[in-house]
Amino acid sequence: MKTRTNLTMTAIALALIGWILPSRSMAYDVKVDDIYYNLNQEEKTAEVTYATSSSMATSLDYTDDVAIPSSFEYQGTTYKVTSIGNFAFFNCAKLNTVSIPDGIIAISDFAFFGCSSLATLFIPVSVIHIGKGVCKECSFLESIIVDSGNGIYNSANGSNVIVETSTNKLIAGCRNSVIPDGVKIIAEESFAGCQFLTSIVIPDGVERIEDRAFTACTRLSCPITIPNSVTTIGKLAFRMCPITELTLGNGLKEIGREAFTYSRFDAVIIPEGVSQISAGVFMSNPQLTSVKFSDRVTAIGDSAFYSCNNLSSIDIPGSVSVIGREAFARCNLAEVTLGDGVEEIGEGAFAYCTFSSLRIPQSVERMGNFPFYNCHKMTSVIFDCDLGQVEKGAALFYGTQLKEVYSNVEQPHEIEVSDIFGIVDWLTLYVPKGALEAYQTTGGWQDFRNIVEYEFNSIRLLPQEVPANGNVYYDLQGHRQADSRRGIRIVRQADGSMRKVLR
Repeated sequence: MKTRTNLTMTAIALALIGWILPSRSMAYDVKVDDIYYNLNQEEKTAEVTYATSSSMATSLDYTDDVAIPSSFEYQGTTYKVTSIGNFAFFNCAKLNTVSIPDGIIAISDFAFFGCSSLATLFIPVSVIHIGKGVCKECSFLESIIVDSGNGIYNSANGSNVIVETSTNKLIAGCRNSVIPDGVKIIAEESFAGCQFLTSIVIPDGVERIEDRAFTACTRLSCPITIPNSVTTIGKLAFRMCPITELTLGNGLKEIGREAFTYSRFDAVIIPEGVSQISAGVFMSNPQLTSVKFSDRVTAIGDSAFYSCNNLSSIDIPGSVSVIGREAFARCNLAEVTLGDGVEEIGEGAFAYCTFSSLRIPQSVERMGNFPFYNCHKMTSVIFDCDLGQVEKGAALFYGTQLKEVYSNVEQPHEIEVSDIFGIVDWLTLYVPKGALEAYQTTGGWQDFRNIVEYEFNSIRLLPQEVPANGNVYYDLQGHRQADSRRGIRIVRQADGSMRKVLR
């Protein structure tokens, strides 16, 4: 079994390598004047390609200055050069210039990927097809010019971009690019790896930012405003961009996974059109301190805010039904409010957080393994749900310092207490007034040595929620509220007294 597993993992690894990097074996048919070609014998055409190489990480196939001819002769036959193939100049870090002749019809995917010394790219009038990622990781590329007579593409009057004229789709940019008015789509990998791009303005009218459009623009440390016209931001679109401020437009409906991973903005407001917070979308942002969800968000994906270690509080609205795996793990959350509507709390969802108490709403139906793993300051929990009816993983409170458990259910169902709480000898279980006997005679609950009846009032407060100074606000159902919300609210003051207020 072990041998089979190792072989499987090896096969997966080799498949991934083949997907990421081009195959270098049998890569060309002929080499003429230091340029490698694949030949179409029937049509007498040639495609520029790369050489066979044992090294995948670097390439010395092309260096210095390369001038692609419009045609060449080989063994008595003249071949017309019509295309530049996939990965043709892949990782040619010492390539300074490349001259593309009129007559080239197609420039294929990732043609100049990793040409980090290439400064200028000129697209002749004959080109009718340009693939994705043609300028990916061309770090020092500063000028892109499309021949003014080209009917398929344009460079928007010196904007240093390549725009497909019929669709207004920007397919390639560089460190000096300006996104022109009229662009509707920023294409997949159009700015990917543009390490010296320091600022960009996305104009109103852009409707879609595709997958990995700006990924690994590692110096893009500027405010970014997504205009109201944008409906979709693709996966990994701004991954590894140190964005300092983010404004999301009201027209936004979808943000792809890991779209803003490793950013540096300190606050984000989720627009009302976004119903799903995708996996890893704001992960590993050390500056994020404030997140505001709309009441139309229904799911928070796996690792959505993982390792946002300056995020100290979160208010999850009642519209959210699913909190994904490790969604808030390794956040410095000292305060968490779960809205009535949360049905599922994923594995490790709040692992390593710092809150001292938490209310689990009545709506919860499923909890994964270790949802509060190593929440070392957690000393109390209140269950509005019937824990015996919840589908549970293992070791819900492993690594916490639980001392008090509150169960606001008058007729509890049986639980496997050791799977949930471990050893309960030192825990105090608080139960509703009049329910003491029910807990003392129900499997699992009866293992608690210290069961105390408790007066659960209408706002269901935990003792730890009494502030040292200032006030804490609740609605009439006992849900913690922001100070700014209007309506009838209950205020618990620093001295423990309560009063109703109307704002």
